Amino acid sequence: MKTIKEFTEQSNIPTKLIRAVVRQIGGWEEFKGRAEDVTNHGASGGFAGFTYYSDTVPFAVRHKKDILSMAENMADDLGEDTFTMIGGFNCLKITASEAAEAI
Repeated sequence: MKTIKEFTEQSNIPTKLIRAVVRQIGGWEEFKGRAEDVTNHGASGGFAGFTYYSDTVPFAVRHKKDILSMAENMADDLGEDTFTMIGGFNCLKITASEAAEAI
C-alpha cells in the first residue's frame, strides 16, 4: 500500500470513510503502521483516535450512514439480519434488539 489514493481505489469501503479513519488515526503513515495490527488482532487493544469514547462516539455519529451501510452489506453477504450480526459481535455482548435500539 503505497498511497492512500491507491488504497481507496482498491477498496470497497467508501473513500470518504477511509479518509476519515486515516485522519482520525493520525495520518497516512500512522495508518499504514497500525493497519496490520488491527487486521491481525482486532481493535480491542485500542489505537490512536479510536481508544476512548470521546474519540469513537463523535466519529460514529459523523459517519453513521456509511458505517451502517457497510454493516448492512456485510450482513446481506452473510445472509443475516444486520442487527443480529452486530449483536453477535463478541466484544459487544448485546442482543439484536439492543443493537437496533442503540443505532
